[in-house]
Amino acid sequence: MINTCKLQTRSATEMANNVKTDVEAANAG
Repeated sequence: MINTCKLQTRSATEMANNVKTDVEAANAG
């Protein structure tokens, strides 16, 4: 269960980072 939580947290963090990158790219574009 703990490992699953860690994976979910990591996925959420990666998704947030991807959104941030998309926003930065849009601002630069």
